[in-house]
Amino acid sequence: MKTRDKLIEVARQLFARQGMENTTISDIAEASKKGRRTIYTYFKNKLEIYNAVLSDEATAMVEHMQSIVDNPTLESPEKLRLFIIEHFKLRLRPRNAETLKNILRLDLGRIEKLRKLVASREELLLERILDEGIRRGQIRADRAREVRTFLVQMMLSMAVSVEARNDDPDLWKAIGGFATFISARTARE
Repeated sequence: MKTRDKLIEVARQLFARQGMENTTISDIAEASKKGRRTIYTYFKNKLEIYNAVLSDEATAMVEHMQSIVDNPTLESPEKLRLFIIEHFKLRLRPRNAETLKNILRLDLGRIEKLRKLVASREELLLERILDEGIRRGQIRADRAREVRTFLVQMMLSMAVSVEARNDDPDLWKAIGGFATFISARTARE
């Protein structure tokens, strides 16, 4: 593991256990077995480390979506359907929900920052799906614009849940139906 990555991982663990406010650069140095000078080689301050932790969490949260987008065997409408389902899973059943809860400490500003990071990464993936579908002739360009606008607004408005997992089967059935409807709406007839 590279030094920078190790520092981020150690900081993530400390932030989850102690909170950002109660974690010092010295704590991170001690736990990572690195000197403070090494930390300052990679980061200007604790806030920059915290932002790197949030960025890594956002990347990890959209990792599965990335694998859907990169799958060459799926047609674009199916990628879109799976993308929408994963979006809801990500919002309603986030990976490491307890760790996220501890890192964010239910600070609305931090939660908003993570939500925006995740939404911006989702938006880039959505663009790739739609562009690829239009290029392949699998998605109608006129409907792709409508769907993109709708889904981007949906992504921006949904908060990441760090409180509870929602396992209501009726909800997930409705989400599956919604995803199927949206992907069918954009598909070429």
